Amino acid sequence: IFVVPAIAYLYIFGSGLMAGSLIRNFLEGGKFPRHWITVLEIIPAFSLYRGLYELSQYAIRASETGNPGIQWSDLNDHTNGMRDVMIIIIVEWLVLLPVAYYFDYAASVGNSSGLLSIIKRLLRKNPTWRRIAVNEVADNDVHVEMEKLDIIKERETVDQVLQQRNSGYAVVCDDLKKVYHGKDGNPDKYAVRGLSLALPYGECLGILGPNGAGKSSFISMMIGFSKPTSGNAFVQDFSIHTDMENIYNSMGVCPQNDMLWEMLTGREHLQFYGRLKSLSGSALDLAVEESLRSVNLLLGGAADKQVRKYSGGMKRRLSIAISLIGDAKVVYMDEPSTGLDPASRKSLWTAVKQAKQDRAIILTSNLQPMSIPSLALGHSCFPSMVAIKPLVLFGI
Repeated sequence: IFVVPAIAYLYIFGSGLMAGSLIRNFLEGGKFPRHWITVLEIIPAFSLYRGLYELSQYAIRASETGNPGIQWSDLNDHTNGMRDVMIIIIVEWLVLLPVAYYFDYAASVGNSSGLLSIIKRLLRKNPTWRRIAVNEVADNDVHVEMEKLDIIKERETVDQVLQQRNSGYAVVCDDLKKVYHGKDGNPDKYAVRGLSLALPYGECLGILGPNGAGKSSFISMMIGFSKPTSGNAFVQDFSIHTDMENIYNSMGVCPQNDMLWEMLTGREHLQFYGRLKSLSGSALDLAVEESLRSVNLLLGGAADKQVRKYSGGMKRRLSIAISLIGDAKVVYMDEPSTGLDPASRKSLWTAVKQAKQDRAIILTSNLQPMSIPSLALGHSCFPSMVAIKPLVLFGI
């Protein structure tokens, strides 16, 4: 409910102050109807303060008379209202806890079932079974440049794939857009502008461009870290809007920045992520060994050293191995060659070439010679002769 933690803190603090000032006056004044006090106690802060107030009153009387404080038998005393407070708190705990868990879970994975999904389906129009229009943004910029023939063909391929219930494609993007809205009078930033592509299994898509071209924004949308401004994408026929839980089961990610635990070894990292992919026993051990061998982390006992002793290139290779473990069918690599020397980079491309046989791999890079134009997502990212050169440089 509260996106900013500070707002949640202000609500808790403010409702507590309000409960303290109102409940005490209502109880001690004696003029406010008792049943309305019970209604106010539906607000958690009010019921909490009412309970603390009654406990304090019993404690004061106990210290003056020498009698024990409040006891379970005192719940039958309707004048103290403790029974109502206990009932309200227990019922709210039983109801609100699963509700909070549901909304947090559904929002994080884009769950396709349940009340939240039903509400979303009622609020949106769905012209075909797959195409979803979400937060459509009017692009008022005028583009004089005409779309290239290969891009037009790719859009036509996407349109044909979207009409099939089982496309057989690993990744399908349908007019995917990401816009960062400007603040304080600054113009909007179009990070991804109408990207459409269909990527089959057994292929590796290389996205080449400078910083700010939209590469990381594209991957962030595909792995569920950010929501598209409009358009849709499907991973193994699952929508990134509603089916991220299913997508996570067959997805591997090598992030732009290494996300590793310094105190664990490389082998322990792979064992941990392998178990998350439902590997165990000899299958887990074999997958770990193959992953370590594919990125040259078995030499010199590097696999059993703590990550804090790794160089930057070794950490990068470990992140790549993590993304490939567990037979992930779709793998995203955000600038995987960052920090690698030429020999390690060659080993990386060899590992990627071997791994792509039965899966789809999308990787990005900003390493580009001056002779190769930058590729901005949604404009020139399909294989013309110029666009193929980056993949040749990668050795894929």
